[in-house]
Amino acid sequence: MKRTLDLTPEQRAARPDPMPALNANPEIRRKGQGAWTPERRALKSAEMTARNFNPDFHQRKLAGIARRPPRGLAIPDHTHPVVRGLFIRMNEEHANRGDVAHRAGISTDAPTGWRATNMPQIDTLDPALGALDLELAIVPRGTRNADGFIGNGKGKGVRP
Repeated sequence: MKRTLDLTPEQRAARPDPMPALNANPEIRRKGQGAWTPERRALKSAEMTARNFNPDFHQRKLAGIARRPPRGLAIPDHTHPVVRGLFIRMNEEHANRGDVAHRAGISTDAPTGWRATNMPQIDTLDPALGALDLELAIVPRGTRNADGFIGNGKGKGVRP
């Protein structure tokens, strides 16, 4: 028997169609939803449509999803005070490093490096602060608290 690709259109038209014989065989027919009658299919469709318009159905679906509060960024003790202030604001706004880096147009590796070992560079730190509505400022020595915000230097600072 020749492959179908090798046949001419006339030879292809002369071949008997095997599908009616295969569909008549109950061993080959689809089982499950393929065996549904049109009436049963219409009933199931109406049931699913009604279920999707029911707000209780969606509430039950959402109730099963675990909802835990977002975890804040851990800030190591050796972190630069300005970066510490940035991370505190990120924790307050539930922003992650990737979100801030994307909004600032910097690499996502930059804030990760600031948290771990790297010293922040001003050309990447300034846009990251700007993404959270913060800015760098020159202030007199002793007016910045341990978190990098303006304060009395004893841990009580005024946050913007």
